[in-house]
Amino acid sequence: MAAKRRAAKADPEAARTKKADPLAWDRRRHVRFPVMCRAEYELDGRKTFAFTGDLSAGGLSLKTSSASFTAGAPLVVELHLPGRKAPLAVQTVVRHLGVQSVGLELQPGQEKTVAALRKHIEETLVAKLAGNLPTTLRSADAVAQLARYQVECDRLTDALALLRQALHAAPDAERVRDDLARLLVMSLERDPDNAGALLVELQAVVDEGLKHGASEVLK
Repeated sequence: MAAKRRAAKADPEAARTKKADPLAWDRRRHVRFPVMCRAEYELDGRKTFAFTGDLSAGGLSLKTSSASFTAGAPLVVELHLPGRKAPLAVQTVVRHLGVQSVGLELQPGQEKTVAALRKHIEETLVAKLAGNLPTTLRSADAVAQLARYQVECDRLTDALALLRQALHAAPDAERVRDDLARLLVMSLERDPDNAGALLVELQAVVDEGLKHGASEVLK
């Protein structure tokens, strides 16, 4: 119980967004990908290491006890990314304390570091999802992850095409339909000149989805 209370205090943003608008595309600015690599850092004057649980262009998580960490404290982490000869030094801030996990957010002003992280994400994780599209389309989670990353990189056209293709492959996939509806709403705001066609498509997505049962998004 104490660990849960500590985690809630360390992550006020999660508490604030618990009742977020169901039409919101995503609460996170950066898509997290499951990545396990060695992460070295200094804690209480002693150099130690853990393994990452996930990675994004905005942060990462460590799979380790949070007992010795302090929310809000800075932490320099050296990431041993696969395929990279030298470790990547990342300046972070402790943002979330779980029972056996620690969430870290990148500090601002690290353009080269962010570029290196994006390069790794693009060349390994995203390339795998996009390069094996028939398999990706069979997983709503994989489709959502790839589409969200495309939105993060301001590639809305690619994300829309992916979600349309995924929904065509699996017409009963509620999560894919909900994500397509969300993205169509976002596209209406960003592309008012194409509002007519987008509204027609959105109405068709909603009408078809309601036949399968109304989700919170489609309601």
